[in-house]
Amino acid sequence: MPGETPATRGGRPLRADARRNRERILDAARLLFAGPEGLAVPLDEIAEQAGVGPGTVHRHFPTKDALIAAVAVARLRQLVALAVRLATAPDAGAALRLQLAEMLAEGDHSAPLKSALGGTGFDIRTADPGAAAELRSAVSTLLHRAQGAGAVRSDIDIDDLMAGLAGTFHAIQYTGQRCDSERAERLIAMFFDSLKLRTGG
Repeated sequence: MPGETPATRGGRPLRADARRNRERILDAARLLFAGPEGLAVPLDEIAEQAGVGPGTVHRHFPTKDALIAAVAVARLRQLVALAVRLATAPDAGAALRLQLAEMLAEGDHSAPLKSALGGTGFDIRTADPGAAAELRSAVSTLLHRAQGAGAVRSDIDIDDLMAGLAGTFHAIQYTGQRCDSERAERLIAMFFDSLKLRTGG
């Protein structure tokens, strides 16, 4: 609901067991959404996968749209955490490459979720603006480290990088291929080549 965060309900912090249940539901949903049934998987099946009752799923996520949105936001938070960890990696160029590859892969996997939410007014940047800003800041740090290490061209900024990332994702979607296809891999390689990334940091 508006104004609630993953750690609260009705403005009150969730109990530890409720937080654990919520995380199990999100993990199960993400796994099943990526499976053969996709977004059509029933909420009861998600509950079974998570090891909780259907009522527990409905208490945390009153609608499937709410669950889909929460999965997208949770993954965004995971990408932020990855970028923060990579900020201290010894190979700055490899760290940036890994982060961008994860973001491209997530964009591909999340496309059906975003499409399903298209008519709901959901925008991940407004659903969790803090996480969106944190991700941008963390990726900017990775970019600056890679530039300082001589692994990335110095004449680009975070806006250029994010634009290139978005363009590459849309190119992958245009081909109708997923990120593990040969064509998608070539497009990703072209993106990295444009940044002049090198193996060594």
